Amino acid sequence: MYRGLGAAAMIIIAAACFLQATPGVADTLRFQGQLAGNPDAPNGAAAGKGAATLTLDTATKTVSWTIEYSGMAAAANEIGCGVLDRPAPIIEINGALNSPITGSKAIADADIASLRAGQWFCLIGSNPGGAELGGEIKPIP
Repeated sequence: MYRGLGAAAMIIIAAACFLQATPGVADTLRFQGQLAGNPDAPNGAAAGKGAATLTLDTATKTVSWTIEYSGMAAAANEIGCGVLDRPAPIIEINGALNSPITGSKAIADADIASLRAGQWFCLIGSNPGGAELGGEIKPIP
């Protein structure tokens, strides 16, 4: 009788040790923003529209994105996503940017916190220095 109880107790102890040693499950969080025309754009209000979808992997501290746009007078050549009051975007993409634009980047803890707090924006321009489309990036509940 004691022998069977001992084996059961060992299994319970082993299971408890395994559960304590298992790391926490990482979250995959999604964020989205609708991008609309900017009336302050250098060449007037962009007639275009777009959407930005970001996915944050909290284990690897990596943000992935898909940014789509249409209706701009010219193809986009710069995209910036980040916190509005910062001097530089967290995600900066330059070059010939045909929709959709995808990519990923490891980001710092402070950037993760600002993204989770809904403080990010995304801007798209077809000429340096002028955003034609823009919008806030918010968590998807």
